[in-house]
Amino acid sequence: MRTQAYDIVNALRRRAAPAFFIAIALGAVIASLAQFTSQPLFKTDARALVRAAIDRVSWSSYNDQRFADLKRLLPPRGTVGYINETKHHPSELETAGYYYQTQYALAPISVEGLAPVAQSRHEYVVGDFRGPVDLAEISATLGITVVQDFGNGLVLFRRIEAQP
Repeated sequence: MRTQAYDIVNALRRRAAPAFFIAIALGAVIASLAQFTSQPLFKTDARALVRAAIDRVSWSSYNDQRFADLKRLLPPRGTVGYINETKHHPSELETAGYYYQTQYALAPISVEGLAPVAQSRHEYVVGDFRGPVDLAEISATLGITVVQDFGNGLVLFRRIEAQP
């Protein structure tokens, strides 16, 4: 025989279960967003993705626009070097996407990876940074000089001995 207490508990269980699972799902979403935005290399791109979505442009179009002025300063064909602030080879998981975006935006110009830049003899080196960097230190270390800082972490360098 059912009692009034049983009916009350059963009614609470039916109402509380969906709310409980919704609360767990929201908690998981919030924790994922907090983890994503805490990664320093992703902060700039998260903002850029939001900006691109608000402006209703695709990410590749936004990336092409970001590199347009830099590409105009480069020869139409050839190879340039690539650096970023991590001092790791661009095949590292956290920087590979940025490296490949640079290759895509600058095509048909070939972009050579980070590791051999110090030893390479490329006249131009593209710097694609996600955080604050000391451009003077980078220039002195690699024997390059700043041609132009385009803002938003994009810098064009040139080998010092390659300048006329």
